Amino acid sequence: MSTAAGYPVVEGIAIATPSSSSAPQHVESLKSAKTSRTTVSEPPPQELLKTLQARGFPKGLSKLLHGSLHAFPLRIWLLDNSGSMTIADGQRPVTDNRGKLKMIKCTRWQELVHTALGIAGLSVDLGARTDFHLLNRNDAGQYLSLDASGGACAVGAAGGEGDQQALETLLSLSPLGTTPLTAAVTKIISLIEPAAQTLLHNGQQVVVVIATDGVPDNPAGFLEALRLLQRLPVWVVVRLCTSDDAIVEYWADLDKSLEAPLEVIDDLAGEAEEVMKVNPWLVYGDAFHQARQFGVRDKLFDLLDETALQPPQIKQLCAMLFGESALPEPEVDAKAFVDAVKDLADKAPRVHDVRTGHAAHWIDAKALKRAVTKYDGGGCAIL
Repeated sequence: MSTAAGYPVVEGIAIATPSSSSAPQHVESLKSAKTSRTTVSEPPPQELLKTLQARGFPKGLSKLLHGSLHAFPLRIWLLDNSGSMTIADGQRPVTDNRGKLKMIKCTRWQELVHTALGIAGLSVDLGARTDFHLLNRNDAGQYLSLDASGGACAVGAAGGEGDQQALETLLSLSPLGTTPLTAAVTKIISLIEPAAQTLLHNGQQVVVVIATDGVPDNPAGFLEALRLLQRLPVWVVVRLCTSDDAIVEYWADLDKSLEAPLEVIDDLAGEAEEVMKVNPWLVYGDAFHQARQFGVRDKLFDLLDETALQPPQIKQLCAMLFGESALPEPEVDAKAFVDAVKDLADKAPRVHDVRTGHAAHWIDAKALKRAVTKYDGGGCAIL
């Protein structure tokens, strides 16, 4: 996986307090996105840290989530609800009454709905605006802006403002239709383009997540639309909802045809398998996966499933996860480093290991020791 160069530095902002009144029901028109004042570099409130901890996010990852709100004040999720999403080769995590995680079979659409609702819940907790666009209109509508008052973002909304219940209603209908990705991306361009200069002035981008299982109806037109989108202040993520080789190959080839690389993310089980194949010391779980899909961005995240991280990179990732920068140098004192990371992992919320289904520490101490002691210190890592 790769990311575009030149993205803004993640900084913290104050979180807008959600209104205590009930959110309005979903409607099909919203004249413009609401905005609120933001203050850069403020730490996340303790209550927010507690809320995110209950969701399974360790302290450092929670701070990264909060900090991402300034760099990425808006997320737009384009949800593929074409007919092929009814194919039952998806999977989603569920926890049984003994607390064991299981990946159960479901349709591709059910898997995507589970992901979208998770992102929605995270958005509400953070007071962050996230817009959801269906690829094909259904009887409940097509667009919904969740917490449109969150974040200082000048980008207009395609449709109505709604709450999580309205989103559940929008996503409750079965997929039906084709894959008009070109028209959908063109719509997103029309929303972002008027606010492009404001976003650039603020050093901000919009996260655009294309969640799909297929190839667009008009591949040539889609390529041109994607090129136009990438000329705007955006970070484009592709969330694949299939492991079909032909589809995976299409998106890989498309990436090579673009000026700016795409970030391509698999489902939780697939991503965890790839990450832990080359970095077995890290237990890659749902919280990490959600953070990446939400807008937490770092070059190290791209490398996780591509190569075994070297000691300096491992130290940097552990510092980011747990919010602790004063870690021993692993190439100077590997034992002290492993012991320090193990202590941090012991204090952090447990993560479900998709390989075993059991709750585990974020870090496998024995595997971490092997990872930091197999280098002789003769080289350096490019971070």
